[in-house]
Amino acid sequence: IDTNVIDFDDQLYLTVVLGLPMPRFPWVMIDEAQDVSAIQRKMLHGAVAEGGRLIAVGDAHQAIYGFRGADSDSLGAIGREFSAQAFPLTVTYRCPTDVVAIAQQFVPHLEAVAGAPAGSVVLAPSLEKHDWNADDLVICRNTAPLITLAYRLLRKRVPCRVLGREIGQGLSALVKQLRPTSVSHLLEKLVTYTKTQVEKLKKAGHEHKLEALHDKVETLRAFALEVRTLPELEEAITSMFSDEVFDVVTLSTIHKAKGSE
Repeated sequence: IDTNVIDFDDQLYLTVVLGLPMPRFPWVMIDEAQDVSAIQRKMLHGAVAEGGRLIAVGDAHQAIYGFRGADSDSLGAIGREFSAQAFPLTVTYRCPTDVVAIAQQFVPHLEAVAGAPAGSVVLAPSLEKHDWNADDLVICRNTAPLITLAYRLLRKRVPCRVLGREIGQGLSALVKQLRPTSVSHLLEKLVTYTKTQVEKLKKAGHEHKLEALHDKVETLRAFALEVRTLPELEEAITSMFSDEVFDVVTLSTIHKAKGSE
């Protein structure tokens, strides 16, 4: 462990553990409050001046930052710790009524604004080129299914990219870490790697990280099944991911698309 470097998590942790003084404000506002961690909540107590007010805005249904310490009850914890009064925001000004009807299966209290258009919900188009436009966006919970779809689209001559250059970088780093001699060797090593990592995460009590591990492995496997050599694999990974996608079909995880209207 390098004890000469203080990273971002250390800055948060040391501020709380050492009781470091913080500037205090009469008003503190938090956006995406469902993603606040326990340490950040401790910091909030030090940031609100005596007699001050805290305003926290968030959506528990979008709590997706468990990998960095947030929990699905973050909004509830803030409410309890600060004796907050809840003001539900149940009306969406963004979605047409047909979309809201589907969303209500998961968030029953959601409702469309009065006068919202009906919109339309249709089955996914075929993979034929004439059914896709350059401004189409496909979102998915995980990355691996996007890679499979991307190759199907490319075979139909539909240009596409997957949003998130750092995802590609992470996959390339994993390939280097495993040091395979061939694509088939990589596939074999992925089996052993997955088993070892699953055991480590369970032993450390980090079961919440298992889904991300499996998604990363399955994403790399999806690439490996489409190429013949390791150089082709690296080229495929590099060319597939991008931080900025224009004039091609964009494929993205829900996480990457969050906040991108």
